[in-house]
Order: sequence, then structure tokens, then C-alpha cells
Amino acid sequence: MRSAFANDILFINRVDARTEWHMRGLGGIASFCLIGVMLSSSWSTSAAELSTTPTLGNTAWPMFRHDLLHTGRSPYLGAQTFHLKWSFDTAGEGIDSTPAIDANGNVYVQSRSGHLYALDSNGALKWRFQTFDSFVGCCFGPESSPAIDSNGIIYVGSSTGNLYALFANGTLNWQFSTSGPIQSSPAIGRDGTIYVGSDDNNLYAISQNGQLNWKFATGGAVVSSPAIDFMGPDQGLIYVGSNDSRLYAISLSGSLKWDFKTGAGVISSPAIGVGGIVYVTSRDGYLYAVNRGGNVVWRFLISPNCQLFSDPNSCPNDDSPAVSPKGTVYVGAGAGSYGLYAIKRDGTLLWQYVLPEIRSSAAIGSDGTIYFGVDDPMVALNPDGTLKWGGFGGPGCVCFIFYSSPSIAPDGTIYIGTLDGTLLAIS
Repeated sequence: MRSAFANDILFINRVDARTEWHMRGLGGIASFCLIGVMLSSSWSTSAAELSTTPTLGNTAWPMFRHDLLHTGRSPYLGAQTFHLKWSFDTAGEGIDSTPAIDANGNVYVQSRSGHLYALDSNGALKWRFQTFDSFVGCCFGPESSPAIDSNGIIYVGSSTGNLYALFANGTLNWQFSTSGPIQSSPAIGRDGTIYVGSDDNNLYAISQNGQLNWKFATGGAVVSSPAIDFMGPDQGLIYVGSNDSRLYAISLSGSLKWDFKTGAGVISSPAIGVGGIVYVTSRDGYLYAVNRGGNVVWRFLISPNCQLFSDPNSCPNDDSPAVSPKGTVYVGAGAGSYGLYAIKRDGTLLWQYVLPEIRSSAAIGSDGTIYFGVDDPMVALNPDGTLKWGGFGGPGCVCFIFYSSPSIAPDGTIYIGTLDGTLLAIS
């Protein structure tokens, strides 16, 4: 861990008519005048202004999968039709991460260009922070999505193996280094502890000042993002997958409660539903439902093509489930054209909407609408499995490919990144 402020942070003065930045829409690129690069800001938050015990931020979408249970569920009504409000180009590199939204409506997203971007709700760049120290490109993209605490501090992992803690103005609070890329997205516990996985095979628990509390070793890369259940008898269990084919249940003190073995790597992030049932996909093609004791309740084959792979760990069945208030599980098939499934709590099929392979994890609006990206369009389905709308990017576009997952703002705007590096705002 080291504390520093020297980093690549680009601040934009939007009042000056000479400001230049590039914002890509459907028909072209809007240009403005660039005023400069600054390494710090006079409006940084002081330590005295921060609360003593920060928790997960009470914002519209503060983390990957929205909440610590990873339900993917928003209290707000999402876009009822497809209309591209604005788009922002992150320099032609892909966006795998899910945008986070703070209390002021600002949007934070990481791109393969090697930066975390902060945009206001109109799509104007506020700042960018370099998350790669010396190189761009690792693994299969920096999939770590930012998380925001109740003090407005932003946490995000990078493919260089660092977890960064940033003030709301984009300056560095601290960084913590692991021995492998961080593709996992951080979760912030009730006591302010930050939990995040690393490709060095460990799950880390890091204090608010950037010190190691503990780490838990698995047998494979921890690309999965941790979910936390505070409702069960243990008063706090962390669930996380590993590329060693296992789902782990770990206490808040870092000890193993149990592990559950699937047939291949678990890259997916667990979701916790009614009764504490944990849902997670595996690269063996199945969606698993596991109870708080570590016993399988049922499994459902969502990607049959995975069973054709000579190496099961090569099958990209990595979609993270979303869970409705009544316990319906929505999950996409990552291999083959099987589309999105709606599966009832008892493990039986409610409906299936056939689409090309899905790498984007669904978000659920307050009316039950399910939003997600596909290898082609952005799609919204009604709770009964009928199409609400499907956006194809507009005239002249050959459709976007989505690995990013959507987030929902209070005004209903849907934010999602594309594989070509564009952040879309859909209203």
C-alpha cells in the first residue's frame, strides 16, 4: 500500500469555451476545446470531513450488481423506450466494467484504455484516472467495476494488480497492491472493509486506510466479485467464486465456512436470493442454487454448448444472475444462442427468450423490466418474457457488442459500455 497523489488525472473545465473533449453520438463526434491537465485539485475531501465508519454508498447504483446481495435490482423505473441520450468514447478500447452512479448523478466507469472515467449526467468528462501504470492489455480486459462508499470514495481494481481508493475529485487516497491482475469488483462491508478478489488466487479484505486485514487463498484466479449476506445465522458470510471450480463461503474474519465444487471454473459473481439461496453460474454450463449450508438445492443447464468444449474452463458461461423480489432468477447463456432464462425459485423454467450469447449481466427496474446487452443489441424484456424494446444503435451502426452490464439512474437513464469503448446513456 502506498499513498500518493501523482497520477494521470485529466480535469475538464466545461465553462471555458476552449475546452475540448470527444463525445461520440450516433451520427458523429462532437468536439470542444481542451484546456489542460492538472495533477491535483483544490476541492479534495479532507480526512476530517469523512465519516469514521463508511459503508456502501446509498446511491442509485453504487457497485457491481447494485448491492451487496448482487441482486441487480434497482428501486427506480428504467427507460421505457430506446432513445440514445448521449454517448462517450473512451478512445476506442472496450468497456467491460459496469458503470457506478454517485449521489450527484455522476457516472464512473473503467475502460480498457487504462483509465477510470468520471462523467456528469450530461456525459461531460469531469476527470480520468490512469489505472495502468505502464501497459495496457492483460488477461481479457480490466473487468473491475467501481464501488462508491458513503463518503464518496471510489474503489476500483486494475489489471496491474492494484486496488485504488480515489477521492470524488479523482485524486488518489491510497492504493493496495496484489500479486495479480484485479478483474474482480470490490464490495464494501458494513464496517467499511473492502473485499476484492485477485488473479493471484486470493480474496482480500482491506481496511479503510488501505492496510491488509486478511487474505484467503483459493486454488485459482478470483475473477468473481464477492457478495455478502448479513441476514443469515452467521451475521455475515462472503460468497465468491474461483477458477478452481469452487464457490466459497468465507466468514468476515477470513475463515472458510464451506466450499461447493462445480464442474468448471466459477468466474460469475454470486447473487443471494430469498431465504439466503446463493445463485452462481459455472463454466460447466450450469446455473447452481446453493443453500446457506453449502448444499446444492438444484442446478439448471443454461449453456449446453459448454459440454462440447474439450477444456471446460474455456466456456464463457460467466453471466452473473439477477434476482427479482419474488425470487425469479434471470441469467443469460454465455455460450451458444440460448438467450436469457427466467427460472423460478424451485429451479423450473418460467420462460426463455432466445438471443445470441450473452456476456452482460441483467439489471432489473422497479417495474420488473429486465435490461441487458447482447452480442448485438441492447434489450429490455417485460417480466413475462415479451420484448419491451430492443435498441440496435441507430442508423448506419452494425450494432454494439456488450460485455458491460447496465446500471439504472434515478431518472431512468440506463448506462452501459460497449466492446468498442463507448459508454451509452439510454433514456
